[in-house]
Amino acid sequence: WIYNRDYQWETSKAGRAVEPIEDAVILLRGLTPGAYELQWWDTLAGRVTQRERVSVGCDGVLKAGAPAFVNDIAGKLVPVSLEPRKENEL
Repeated sequence: WIYNRDYQWETSKAGRAVEPIEDAVILLRGLTPGAYELQWWDTLAGRVTQRERVSVGCDGVLKAGAPAFVNDIAGKLVPVSLEPRKENEL
């Protein structure tokens, strides 16, 4: 979860504009090497706004840029199975 320190409920209530964060980068260590789907969530709307396929190398580190956001944004990392789905799986 990443939040904009300038965005607070008082700011929103007062109608003041807040500059978006456009250059946030996350760095995660200690991950299992492999393929993942990185989902970016709009926390106010409660929905995924962007998905991207990322890879974690043998060092177990993932470095990824976050999409621009105003208030906050959450990321979810989901392992991607390399096995093909069976016909009866959704």
